[in-house]
Amino acid sequence: MNFEELGDLWRGFMPSRVILTAVELGVFEKLKKPKTVKEAARLLKSSLRGTEILLKALTSLKVIKKSGKKYVNTAIALI
Repeated sequence: MNFEELGDLWRGFMPSRVILTAVELGVFEKLKKPKTVKEAARLLKSSLRGTEILLKALTSLKVIKKSGKKYVNTAIALI
């Protein structure tokens, strides 16, 4: 195995870990209605920075979307 193959394995794991973390924290339950990062962090009882990182990662995976300063579930997150 070379570094490129190792990188491919790592990158393949990251999206599933992001989604699993969101499920464990209850992110999708909290984002049924649009929330700012600050509102989501308070509801999730998590740090502002950590919440922002997670919400940005979920947005890049297209399971939530950002409109203005608020994040909300996409249709796929409701499944």
